[in-house]
Amino acid sequence: MRLTCDGNSGEILQSMEYLPSGVTYNHRNYSMQPYRSCGKKEVTLHGFERKQVHILMNLMNKFFIYIIITFTAFTSVQAQHPRVCDYVSLKHALKGREFEVITARPIDKAIELLHTKEEIRIPTIGEFGKEIDSLDIIDYNGDTVYIYRRLMLGWKEDVSIDIKSKKGAYRINKDERNVLFEQFEIEDKGKEECDSTPDYAPSIYPDLFEWDGMEKLLKDRYMSLLGQAREELTKLIFDKYRLVHVDKISFSPLTFSIKKVDEMYKRSGFKKELKLENTLIHVYDTISKKNNDEYISIMHEDENIPPTWFKKGSREIHLWDYEEKQEFFIYKEPDTESPKVYKFKEGILIIYDIIGNWYYVKTTDQKGKEHYGWIKIEENMLAL
Repeated sequence: MRLTCDGNSGEILQSMEYLPSGVTYNHRNYSMQPYRSCGKKEVTLHGFERKQVHILMNLMNKFFIYIIITFTAFTSVQAQHPRVCDYVSLKHALKGREFEVITARPIDKAIELLHTKEEIRIPTIGEFGKEIDSLDIIDYNGDTVYIYRRLMLGWKEDVSIDIKSKKGAYRINKDERNVLFEQFEIEDKGKEECDSTPDYAPSIYPDLFEWDGMEKLLKDRYMSLLGQAREELTKLIFDKYRLVHVDKISFSPLTFSIKKVDEMYKRSGFKKELKLENTLIHVYDTISKKNNDEYISIMHEDENIPPTWFKKGSREIHLWDYEEKQEFFIYKEPDTESPKVYKFKEGILIIYDIIGNWYYVKTTDQKGKEHYGWIKIEENMLAL
């Protein structure tokens, strides 16, 4: 309340000026009306002057605001960094939370890195967590852990699994009866030479287990374009029994060093100009997909595989029968007892909704007419 004026004449009857704390430092006709800073009525307390009361009230308000902000921030940190002390609590800490997932793929003279936010499941922890804890491989009080998986799409078992912590690097070997953790020394790839034998595969260690090592590898190596092999590297950071960081990168196998191939050409007398470093192109799609009406997800039968999220209408299913004996039906509702709205033998279906194994899709017939409805698709039929 700075000015009090006469409603008819506009004459200033009272004026007040305040410090940021709300204390008056200049005024005229102070006692005409009691409303002061922020429009609040002046309060008098026994033993305190007016200025002291203003200062005390402002300090109390700021103190309570500080307490609320601090408590809110503390609660947020607690939620973001769940407590972890063993493999069981780690599995629960990962479930239902979204972390950064990077998918690397080769494009024209570059590597594209697609950044998304997804729920991360770590099959290695689910399958071998008990053995990892019994060997004290992870120090949940403070550790940076790398889990490297080589897998073949469609295979149930991983080709190989490595886990690296401050205790050391271990390769997990499994047969029908036993699980073995073989500790190994991380190789020094600086001692390597290019080899022309067909089965030669240069090492990606020790860069693989260094914080910025994957970026170095992606810049320096050719990436395989063929085959069903995929590789994954998951990084976890633990601090004071809290999981403070998780991310995962998925990529095709990395082959020869571009620079070493260039050296080999030069030694052989070939005149071929090579671009000595891949360009990395970062693409970001980090909007949370959960509880977002624009996105839907495929729920996999294997609980170790997190839901696959994508934007409505952005994915297609290609359905056909090689023997041309099977017919597919689109239904009005996600129920085989509901009316059939369209029958076809081959088609491209655009996905707009999913309930379990039922997909709400749009397809277009040969005459250009669009058909909408539900179709039941088993996971082994998907070719997205």
